[in-house]
Amino acid sequence: MLAPENHVHEVGEDTARCTNCILKKIEEAMSVFETAIWNWYWTNVTPFAKESGLIPMMIADTGIKGIAKSWLIRGLGMIRDTFEKISAEKTMDKN
Repeated sequence: MLAPENHVHEVGEDTARCTNCILKKIEEAMSVFETAIWNWYWTNVTPFAKESGLIPMMIADTGIKGIAKSWLIRGLGMIRDTFEKISAEKTMDKN
């Protein structure tokens, strides 16, 4: 992803594969709960948290229970899956 100040397109440029543009469209379509999951992910899911296995404890610390917890976990998985797809597409583009 590019920093907002570096995210520029020429007039008429195809933005269909631009990570920033794709994520902006997704963000605009998200519910309040989905936005909260997205924000939680960006605040908490750091390389250190992943490598040290802290994510399950951090999820438990949210106090979210029941179906909302299931949605949180599903949402976090969807975010991860999206980034994996973007990474795979970028790798394919380089080849």
